[in-house]
Amino acid sequence: MKFIKYLILIISILILTSLSYIFFFKNTSLPPIDNFPVEVLSFDLLKEKIYLAINGQEKINYNLEVKDSKNATVTFKSLNPKIAVTSEDGLITGINEGKTSIILQVGKETRAMEVIVTNLIQEVPDNFDYNKKILECNQYTKEENDLLDEILLSRVNDRGYKTRAGVIAAIKFLTMEFPYRIPYFNENGRLTTFNVYPYIDGEGRYYHLGLYLNESRYQLLAKSSTNPTPWGCPLYAKNLNRTILNGLDCSGFITWAFYQAGFDPGDIGAGITKYPDLTDLGEKIKINDVNSWKIGDLLSGKSLNGGHIAMLVKKTNDLFYVAESLWPETGYYGVIIRTYNINELKENFAWYINMDKYYLNDGNLTNLW
Repeated sequence: MKFIKYLILIISILILTSLSYIFFFKNTSLPPIDNFPVEVLSFDLLKEKIYLAINGQEKINYNLEVKDSKNATVTFKSLNPKIAVTSEDGLITGINEGKTSIILQVGKETRAMEVIVTNLIQEVPDNFDYNKKILECNQYTKEENDLLDEILLSRVNDRGYKTRAGVIAAIKFLTMEFPYRIPYFNENGRLTTFNVYPYIDGEGRYYHLGLYLNESRYQLLAKSSTNPTPWGCPLYAKNLNRTILNGLDCSGFITWAFYQAGFDPGDIGAGITKYPDLTDLGEKIKINDVNSWKIGDLLSGKSLNGGHIAMLVKKTNDLFYVAESLWPETGYYGVIIRTYNINELKENFAWYINMDKYYLNDGNLTNLW
């Protein structure tokens, strides 16, 4: 009988001890190791603002140095998930138009990344859309033009200002991320220091930073001899003796891209002439060995008395992606990225212009497309 009483007592003690143990550790469990104090030596965002299209994505880049890296985990939190959300590793996705912030935290240190989601840009497609609509007249307000200029500059800076990649970034923005196609506008003359051509009107070439979408940009024109008008609006073309939509011709497009990335080649035209032009910015090479070509190098048309200029922006084993502005007679129209095979390339271009000595710095060419 005593044995049974002792056995019951021992069992009761064991049960109570087990329950107490479970209750105690359930409510006082140790925090995960990532929440132990972390001594942060430096914690810097590589940029403090990003711009996204709806459904567009970008990963936050930062530099972090801690005393004991094993205990360092950065967490990410969106202050407004209706505008943008973030994954556990900092990949941000735009959800709806608006502004919010992503908060980064490691230890007791926090940083804030501003996120602007806008429908003024589109998620970058895999290839140029030949069915993209032509820009309409007065489609954008000053505030919208200002925001688009901010995004453009951000894209250039991401790849490197005054670099080869920065020029490509400007071209990629205008052809792929901007949702409309810029028309081709025949030039009205040139602004040069050689007194060969008269001053150009300035409506549509490269005399200003940013996009030319609103009349607020008139103050940036170098000179105007006809009524100024933004891209996409009717403008009188003197050499055609008629009114067409304002935009960029081939050399205007290329010089515009250079100018956005910090280069100023001067408005010196497209053809191989006795006067300085864009083909003189690098070494002219007959199209033959294409393996050594680099994106950002120029391509010149076959005319020796003027003609066409374009830029190689992407290449694969058998295809060449060329940024250019084309007149309707070519079967294309406006600012585009056209795809060529090697035979088509040789049919349309005579010269390849090596630009290594012009750029000096390639910038960040990794995963540009």
